[in-house]
Amino acid sequence: RENLLLLLKTRTAYVSSLDSSAGTSTFDDYTKFYSNFLFKLSIEIKPKTIIRLPYKKLNESSVDFYSNLRKNFNFYSANTFYDACNQAKLIVNTVNSTPFLETLSANFPTIIIWDKKTNPIRDNAKKYIEILHENKILYYNPDLAAKFVNQNWNKGIDEWWYDAKTQQAVNKF
Repeated sequence: RENLLLLLKTRTAYVSSLDSSAGTSTFDDYTKFYSNFLFKLSIEIKPKTIIRLPYKKLNESSVDFYSNLRKNFNFYSANTFYDACNQAKLIVNTVNSTPFLETLSANFPTIIIWDKKTNPIRDNAKKYIEILHENKILYYNPDLAAKFVNQNWNKGIDEWWYDAKTQQAVNKF
C-alpha cells in the first residue's frame, strides 16, 4: 500500500436535479476546499496521490472542473472501489457519504475533510462527530489535514490508525 486515495463527489456537466449541490458556486467552493489539501501535500506524497471520481463513465476530461488538478495529480477510477481502497495507504474522503462509511466499516485508514459551512451536523450526532475530530479522523481545515498526512506518511499512518484509541473512535462512530 503506497497511495493516497482522494475520493471526490459527483458533479455532472449539466444540472439534472434541484438539489443543494447543483449550483456551480457550491461546487467551486468544494473544489477549492479540497484543492487546498492537495496542494499542501509534500512533494513525496503528491505523485502517489490518486484522485478517484465516483463513476467510471465520468472521467476527469468530461468537464473542466479539474483542470488545475490534472497537471499535478493522477486521476484513476478504472479499478473497483474495494481494490482502490485496498491499494491505498490512506483514504481521504471529501464528502460525508456512503464511501466514508464503507471505508470506516472496512477498517481502511481513513480521514475526512469536511467544510462545516456546507455540512451541518444534527444535534444528536455531534458527540459522535466530535469523537472523529478528536482522533484525527475528521478535519474541518484542509491545511491541518495535509499537515497531519505529511507528518505521518512515512511511519505514522498505520500506527495512528491501528492505535487502540483510534480504533475505539471508529467503533463508537
